[in-house]
Amino acid sequence: MGFNFGTWTGGYYFPDLRADVSKFIELRPSVKEYLSKVRKDTSTKVFLLTNSGFDYTNLLLNYAFGTDWQDSFDVLSFLFMSELSPLVLISLVNL
Repeated sequence: MGFNFGTWTGGYYFPDLRADVSKFIELRPSVKEYLSKVRKDTSTKVFLLTNSGFDYTNLLLNYAFGTDWQDSFDVLSFLFMSELSPLVLISLVNL
């Protein structure tokens, strides 16, 4: 049997991930603390660029950073392929 990542609601990977994120993601609270420190102490803008959909990203970061994960970034960008365009970039600015 080959890998079938399928869609967010199907396939073999995502249902297991959604059922128990802790099986796949190792918590490292120091990462969130580091990002917060960088933003505060250096006034550096921190961004998240991913080629994953929002649902997937939200699931992982809710687990890893907590439900306020979006506050850890100044800009969130989701880059993905679309039927309408070869490349779509959606950016949310949190300044």
